[in-house]
Amino acid sequence: MYDSLLAALPRVQELGASVLLKFDVAPGAYYVATTHRASNTDDAATLRALFEAFGRLECPVVLPLHPRTREAMSAAGVTPAGNVRVVDPVGYFEMVALESNARAVLTDSGGVQREAYFLGLPCVTLRTESEWPETAVDGWNVLAGADPDAIVRAAQRPRPQTPPRPAFGDGRTADKIVEILEHDPPHG
Repeated sequence: MYDSLLAALPRVQELGASVLLKFDVAPGAYYVATTHRASNTDDAATLRALFEAFGRLECPVVLPLHPRTREAMSAAGVTPAGNVRVVDPVGYFEMVALESNARAVLTDSGGVQREAYFLGLPCVTLRTESEWPETAVDGWNVLAGADPDAIVRAAQRPRPQTPPRPAFGDGRTADKIVEILEHDPPHG
């Protein structure tokens, strides 16, 4: 995953300015959020709590909306606050461009947690657990669940002073695999 993100960065950087213009946001002056897990969307009270937290943030929140979440919002009667910009789902390059320019990322996605970590962006996980505990080292990722106060505190925290550790390799995993296969091809 880190290899893929590094390979995508030149294209992401090309798109960066146009993506920010498209969503009418400035670098470091907005949050990007995603929520799609059943634990967050299928319980109306949980979904309302997440949107309450988003609405309490001081900057715009760009929320590429998963279809599951759109349906759940409608069923629960959730109306986003004025600072929450609900947008259609975006492609990978646009999403990474949004992430890389955000003040912080708020998500229940395991992949987005890792992308934030790779990009050196503070992350707020909208769950009480993560499959990537390495991302929480040194404060890069904070587990906030669906508690609006905890989400707002975590989103507004200062950026960690220690850079993210290379917990997921050096971005050359694919090259190393090819090297190994060329040097010692499988027999069979």
